[in-house]
Amino acid sequence: MTKTALTNQKSSFRPSFKIKTQFTVQAIFSILLLLALLFTLFEARTRKERLINAEEQKYFSMLLADEFRQTSQDLTRTCRVYVATGGDMRYWDEYWNIVAWRKGDIPRPQTVNANLYPGRTVDQQVLMKELGYTERELSLLKQAIDFSNKLIAVEDQAMRCVKERRFVSGPCAMRGDETLLEFAIRIVNDEAYHAEVEKIMGPVGAFERELDERITLTAQNENRKMEIVLRMAMGFTIVVIISVAFFVFFLSRSVINPILKISEVFTFLASGDLTRSLHIVQENEIGNMALDFNEMLESVKRLIRAIQKNAEFLSEIGQNLSSNMIETAGAVNQINVNIQGVKRQAQTQATSVSETAATMEEIISAIKKLNSGIESQSASVVQSSASIEEMVANIASITQTLGKSDVVVRDLAKATADGKETLYSSNNITQKIAEQSGGLLEASDVIQNIASQTNLLAMNAAIEAAHAGEYGKGFAVVADEIRKLAEESSAQGKTITSTLKNFSIEIETLSGSSKVLEEKFNAIYLLAEQVKEMSASVMRAMMEQERGSREVLSAIKNINEVTAEVRDGSKEMLKGGEQAAKEMHKLDGLTRAITDSMNEMASGAAQVNQAAQEANKITQKNEESIENLSIEVGKFKV
Repeated sequence: MTKTALTNQKSSFRPSFKIKTQFTVQAIFSILLLLALLFTLFEARTRKERLINAEEQKYFSMLLADEFRQTSQDLTRTCRVYVATGGDMRYWDEYWNIVAWRKGDIPRPQTVNANLYPGRTVDQQVLMKELGYTERELSLLKQAIDFSNKLIAVEDQAMRCVKERRFVSGPCAMRGDETLLEFAIRIVNDEAYHAEVEKIMGPVGAFERELDERITLTAQNENRKMEIVLRMAMGFTIVVIISVAFFVFFLSRSVINPILKISEVFTFLASGDLTRSLHIVQENEIGNMALDFNEMLESVKRLIRAIQKNAEFLSEIGQNLSSNMIETAGAVNQINVNIQGVKRQAQTQATSVSETAATMEEIISAIKKLNSGIESQSASVVQSSASIEEMVANIASITQTLGKSDVVVRDLAKATADGKETLYSSNNITQKIAEQSGGLLEASDVIQNIASQTNLLAMNAAIEAAHAGEYGKGFAVVADEIRKLAEESSAQGKTITSTLKNFSIEIETLSGSSKVLEEKFNAIYLLAEQVKEMSASVMRAMMEQERGSREVLSAIKNINEVTAEVRDGSKEMLKGGEQAAKEMHKLDGLTRAITDSMNEMASGAAQVNQAAQEANKITQKNEESIENLSIEVGKFKV
């Protein structure tokens, strides 16, 4: 298909209805249908809830009516039981409790139905209004409540008569021949009472029928409306299904089928076949896209034909350029190799010169350290010589001091030996005194015994003098004096004995101390002998030390002379080494300059070589790219 034909085809097609517009209309229509369907479903749900609410209202209303009926029956029962039992207060309380919570005076009991608000304080009539009773239903219940209140008045009269034991005025009159109890039993059991009970049940039954009819009618209406709504929902559902089917048909015809055709053409294009074109005739965006694609395909064909022609020309140029660059790269590489060889030799020379200079620096440093060490050694030798001379003098002084100390130690040993002998003699004397003090104690005992016998003899003499009477008075005086003398002798004997005992204890203590002192003197004597021997040993060692120190002093003087000679030689070596180091520094600087120049030449040659290699690689890549371009372009069919 030519360009002119394509242009004419494109100009003849004018989209009258866009795909976007079609999609929008279809989407809006579907949304409206869905909204209508949702509305009908919501309406059906609302109707169902109303129907459920109506059923619940009917159920609760029936419960409340049944509660009213049951409480009325409970009031009748409790009243009759109260009257029959003659006033049992349990039934009185039960009766009025029912009346109170029905009126809303007290909370409703827990015994009522759970759905009728147990525990809430509310009147039954209020609950009826809350449940939504109609006016007709409320009037029926009010009529039943009025009848119930009239019945309560009768029951109240009967119960009060029994409770108060007197006639209480009320709706009923008492007969003249009956008692209060008979009156109370009669008015709650006669025909009039039963008629009032039936009156209460009549409106309640009518209320239940009225309520049932109303709820049934409401349920029927809601069921009819819900059926209509469900039919509408079914209709909307069918319309939605038809709309979706139409949308799928439209999507398949207008979009999917053209896309499949485009995909088929793209499959041929992917394999390099450009002879295919799109044949889609539609009055929409896809038809315009097909026309534009065919025009683009014609442009691509023209471009590929031009590329094929130029690729052959570029291939010839690339081959010539590649051969020239290979020769250039070889020459540059050879130059770089030569420069690298010269560079390595210059680097080797520079390294040798640097190492030699460093070695000379190390030698000079070592000589300086040696010279410094020699100076330090010389000073140390001089200082050591002076120290040794001083040490020799100190040793001589110590030797003299030790000689004097040896004499003192010998005198100490002699004095210790004399003290030991004196202490031994003193100890012997102390032992003899202790032995003799024992004899004195025995003599003191004898004196006390004699004094005791003398005292006994004086007592006997006094007794005999008393027997003699007047003739014995003189003898009694003598006996009394003898007794006093005996008592004084006994007292003195005891004092002497006590003193001798204390003295004996002190002597024993002194004897023990003397023995301890003797042992200490023995130890001191032994230590003094050891000190004397050690002093003699130290004396001999110090004499040997003095002789050795003098020999060391002589050797130090010889070392001092040798050190002076070595110091002079080291100074000469240091001067020569410094001169050689200066020359090596000059040679090292010259070598570095040569090396830097060679490095710059090598760097430039390397850059040239790298540029040549890069150019060669680029040329080869260019040649390969041209070949690949020719191969790839050759794949297309135009």
